[in-house]
Amino acid sequence: MKRIELLLLAVIVSMADVCAQQFNTLSSSTSGIVTKKEIMLDNGIKKIVVGIPAEVGVMFWTYYGKGAFFGDEEHFPLLSVVKFHQALAVCNELKQRGKTLSDNVKVTKRDLRKDTWSPMIEKYPSGGVLTIEELLRYSLVMSDNNACDILFNNVVNIEQTNDFIKSICDFECQIAVDEKSMGEDMMRCYDNWTTPRAIVSLWNWFYNVREEHIYNNVWQMMAECETGHNRIPRYLGDDVVVVHKTGTGPAVDGKILAVNDVACVILPDGRYFFLAVFIKDAYCPMEKCEDTIAQIAKLCMKFMKSEE
Repeated sequence: MKRIELLLLAVIVSMADVCAQQFNTLSSSTSGIVTKKEIMLDNGIKKIVVGIPAEVGVMFWTYYGKGAFFGDEEHFPLLSVVKFHQALAVCNELKQRGKTLSDNVKVTKRDLRKDTWSPMIEKYPSGGVLTIEELLRYSLVMSDNNACDILFNNVVNIEQTNDFIKSICDFECQIAVDEKSMGEDMMRCYDNWTTPRAIVSLWNWFYNVREEHIYNNVWQMMAECETGHNRIPRYLGDDVVVVHKTGTGPAVDGKILAVNDVACVILPDGRYFFLAVFIKDAYCPMEKCEDTIAQIAKLCMKFMKSEE
């Protein structure tokens, strides 16, 4: 296997203590010579990040084991990125129970809060019977908050989701609250968190199981994500596939709580990379946050093209 060259502000660091069983499938060593292109990538990310009044975490990881990070061990609130974790836990729970995405869930009018983002209310104003696949589609593609909580209440609960994600590998993350709780107390948004390197580790696991039928459905839904077009996908081109999930927090006390995007980006030739960008407590407009994410993604794509 190739030796992994990992760059943190031009310093090679060990990844053995972070989801070792996942990253060790790529390489058992992180030593090596840092190339000029890697230094340029690292400096470019740093230049973009220091230009925004916020805490920023970045992890870029290629399929052949090169990467660049900034703030990758810090805790960042997930917001709706948690719907990605939930979807994986739902798939696992269905497999364990011998059930399928075609199984039904009865949704009542009481399940449909009107004080939250919920496109499903337009079609189901009084509730109805939906398949688990339909609920996942609302949750992942449209980031529907009611669909997310309905899945928590009927398929896999918060504790089970947290336990499953942590069982995949031993990394830093926590899932502790649902959408309703976050809506009632915005400070609880900080209770669902991850480190950027942790979620890239999760993406690596997801990529390796994506061909399994039940997980492939989730993969396809995330490839159709309707949110965050001005984030990772913005400058990458129509021939690039971006499988991703966004998260967005409210404005509280003059700051935006969170603006996130995590993705697997697949180039036309089949090469791919993972990218996670988290922005926390931003004292600037949403447009600035989204463009920061887009510029980082553009820089990572430039690096990938230079590696051809």
